[in-house]
Amino acid sequence: MAIVIAGYPADAPAQLPVIQLRALSQSFFAAGEQADVSIAEAVNDGGAAELLFSQPGITAQLKAPPENFAANDAAATKSPEKACFQLSVAADTPPGRYEARVLGEFGISNPRSIVVGAAVRQTDTVGHSVQAATPIEQQVIYAGQTTARMIDCYALPVSAGQSIEVRLIGQAVDSRIIGVISVLDAHGKTMASAMGSNRTDASLVATADRNETLTIAVHDALFRGGASYPYGLLVSAPNTDSTRVSLSADRLPSAISANLEAAPFRAEDDSLVALEVPGMVEARFDSADDHDGYLCELKKDQPIEISVYSARLGQPSDPRIVVDQAVEDDSGQRRWRQVATADDSQDISDGLLHLGTKDPVLHYQPPADGLYRISVSDLDTGRSLGAVQRYVLAVQPPRQDWQLLAYPVYPEKTLQSAMPAGVCLRRGGTETIRVFVVRDGMQQPIQITVGGLPEGVSCQSGWIASGQNHTDLTLSAAEDVAEHDFDLDVMGQVEGQDASAARHAKYASLIWEKDDQNPTPRTKLVDRLTIATSAGEAAPLSLSPVKTDAVSVAVDSQVTIPMKIVRREGGQGRSIVLRPQHLPPGCTAADLTIAADQTEAEWSITVTANAKPGTYSFWGQGEAKVKLSSMKQELTAYVPTPLITLGVN
Repeated sequence: MAIVIAGYPADAPAQLPVIQLRALSQSFFAAGEQADVSIAEAVNDGGAAELLFSQPGITAQLKAPPENFAANDAAATKSPEKACFQLSVAADTPPGRYEARVLGEFGISNPRSIVVGAAVRQTDTVGHSVQAATPIEQQVIYAGQTTARMIDCYALPVSAGQSIEVRLIGQAVDSRIIGVISVLDAHGKTMASAMGSNRTDASLVATADRNETLTIAVHDALFRGGASYPYGLLVSAPNTDSTRVSLSADRLPSAISANLEAAPFRAEDDSLVALEVPGMVEARFDSADDHDGYLCELKKDQPIEISVYSARLGQPSDPRIVVDQAVEDDSGQRRWRQVATADDSQDISDGLLHLGTKDPVLHYQPPADGLYRISVSDLDTGRSLGAVQRYVLAVQPPRQDWQLLAYPVYPEKTLQSAMPAGVCLRRGGTETIRVFVVRDGMQQPIQITVGGLPEGVSCQSGWIASGQNHTDLTLSAAEDVAEHDFDLDVMGQVEGQDASAARHAKYASLIWEKDDQNPTPRTKLVDRLTIATSAGEAAPLSLSPVKTDAVSVAVDSQVTIPMKIVRREGGQGRSIVLRPQHLPPGCTAADLTIAADQTEAEWSITVTANAKPGTYSFWGQGEAKVKLSSMKQELTAYVPTPLITLGVN
């Protein structure tokens, strides 16, 4: 249920508890391993009862619930005594990244990623100097966490001429780390170094000049440390795919627009490569000054779309496109005339998720039939990232495509103050799920429906109108809902198309809130959107329209929406302010104050002359002071209403 207040800091007003998982005590595991795992950092995790995983081969049994936890004691959520589980990884669990969620008294948490590898070793203690470096072997993931103001040092013996690839794995386990790795020879001289970012992991290749023991140094770029800064260190021979786990940062939400067919790989050379249209090719930025060129025959009456996929594939690159037209000078010699360029694509955002990337997309109308040259280069010339970046170039007719992304929103009053949090759908309560559309030339309205709902949970379908990029669905729980945890199935269908063309949404989660180092929140794609209902204390308040049918209204007129208010224990005798959310363009509605004794209200919506005909969905957010029997403090609650569908004609 989305009844919360803004902010989690200690000096913020009291809030209705919703569980927030920030870190587990261990993030890397070996297939066949058993380990004791505790909740290292969390908010409102009192009463944690289960640790759930997206991989059925990974299970956990509760060993020790938090000691001395009292639901009415705000300080208890900061107790160092956290729930402990015995985790078991089946021997046949494939290497890869999986999701963990905590289920407890206050709902189900946001997911945190863990990694399973063929060979994993925990480094509970690590040397912090060259002299005390911890010995390691190749093809093993050494799991640890950075220590504030310290450098972790590892020792690796090598032979003369031997090359090693050093990878730091942090993004795969939702680490806050901005990783830095360095390789030092036996005399302490730096042979190679690399630094990642808050979205990419550092990696490098180094070659030994002699038989010696190398030191591999690891630290956070800002010298931070703790449970939120886990990492895995993997050393192997270069290009040893058998030791790699699929852990690249290709699950950022921007990757939703990177649905690619298999592309032929182009061997690097200095010549221009002929490319048929439509065509697609995979290549690499081999160096900071690498410029790859492609030749295409284009037609004046056939517009094309030229796209580069690199940042959307998790690569730390900033591609640029330059298009030149072949023309003849007065002497009949061919020369190239620049006719178009493209750098960053449009930033697509709702204030929380930012789906724009550094990948360019160019919609181009050739001025004449003839030969054109497409040049691709990387504007990010920094060498500290240490990796050869790959990219895919696609040249094709403009597409009419779309994809959906769904994620929980409003764990706070506004998106700007959102933090990673779970979902707790209480009896009689509501919870908001945003569904975002990434449009690629397609502007038709899309109807959104939700499947996979258990008995006692309902959700009105919603519309993403032409010109809009999202709608907000509202899950509603019945008064007698039982406890469930379930995965949503969010579907979209373009208006006028057959049901067979409907598409499933992908799902996202907030990893970390914005802070001094990250001006925007960090988000990622996840395997599933999991919701939990609670059969405990009911929601103090709920608001909903009296009728669930679509409301028809003419342009340049006004319509009244009858609303009903249900007041339960803790919500009686409280006034409510109802504010509109996601109103259609050209529509207005004033905030509605509902008196403390009202159980019914009327909400007036004005449809101006500027409104465009269509079907729209919007909702209201009620704000009120409430009480819970399990907590001493008075709470500020934000209560979403079910969707209201408005047909403007």
